[in-house]
Amino acid sequence: MAAKLGRFDKLDTDLEQQELTIDGFTFSYVRIGKGNKGIISFNGYEKTAIDFAENLLETEFPHHYTILCVDLFFHGKTIVPQKRVEKNQITPSELHVYIQKILTKENLVFPHLFGFSMGGKIALSLFSYHPEEYGNLYLLAPEGLKPIWWYGALASFPPFRSVYKYYIHHPYWYFFWMDLIKKIGLLSKSAVEFANEKMATPERRKFLYDVWMSIKKLKPSFPKLQTIPALEDRIQIFVGSKDRVVRATKAYEFCKNLGLNPKKVVKEFDAGHSILKPQYLREIPIK
Repeated sequence: MAAKLGRFDKLDTDLEQQELTIDGFTFSYVRIGKGNKGIISFNGYEKTAIDFAENLLETEFPHHYTILCVDLFFHGKTIVPQKRVEKNQITPSELHVYIQKILTKENLVFPHLFGFSMGGKIALSLFSYHPEEYGNLYLLAPEGLKPIWWYGALASFPPFRSVYKYYIHHPYWYFFWMDLIKKIGLLSKSAVEFANEKMATPERRKFLYDVWMSIKKLKPSFPKLQTIPALEDRIQIFVGSKDRVVRATKAYEFCKNLGLNPKKVVKEFDAGHSILKPQYLREIPIK
């Protein structure tokens, strides 16, 4: 199924909304370009495939690429079977199979992977398990560069999930504990404010819960990353020096942990978290 979303006259390019249903999942994505080389991109939290596509188009991206901007779970028109939100969540290898079916439909092979913020974690996860099926990896202010113990605890243990569900409708204690965490310095003020914004209404709290649960198993394998030959020639990380959501230091820690040369891998912009913008995307050296 395809729907025209608009035209960018400079590139004579249509945005087409596509959908593919597989095993109860419906994946929505935006296709731009008509090239024989492929790029798969994943948006960030509360962003959409259209956001990614529109910003890429404004960069006058190379014409020899077809770019498939995929909506993450519960974003855009991507649908997750309800029975797979809390149990039997999708794995990196399962997602890889679905992405390969989308690529087959689009007649593309060996695409590069792009990921912004939460989408960076998804791209890094796919790449870590199946590096032989993808080209290079381009991460923009990515999550997932370092395991987060409390996320695993929240997502994995039913008692913690029950507490979170309680907070969806009774948020007083959530905000109380977050204020305490900020005061004792376990999280920065900006990180707490960012988290509180995502929990501001019952709808946003439910949305956050569903997204977190559905991608629980989509995390990178750092042992597998260590085995990829010439990794620092295939991965680039772009971060904002003023980012308070994904701090630039995490990119350097990631390089240190994997024995990568940060001068080759990391590029900093004089920006905050919102680097999914044409002026920064133009700095990505795609050929």
